[in-house]
Amino acid sequence: MREEQRGKGAARAMLQLLSTRAFEQGARRAFVLTTTAADLFRKAGYADMDRSAAPAAILGTPQAASLCPSSATLLARRITL
Repeated sequence: MREEQRGKGAARAMLQLLSTRAFEQGARRAFVLTTTAADLFRKAGYADMDRSAAPAAILGTPQAASLCPSSATLLARRITL
């Protein structure tokens, strides 16, 4: 995102849309791996989580298994509407 567009709520709106759609499809928890946006997700209610505590379904994704470095922060939150 370009600097002049930051702080206008676009990321917050996208997270809300994705959370709503995930909830409608039956998801009740959301997980994210990031190397650059942990603070954004924390502000949106995500909490840091140790990778070893993540469900096998998350650990088995390409992102967790190999695409994101081990230094990436894993965050999770409960999805509610």
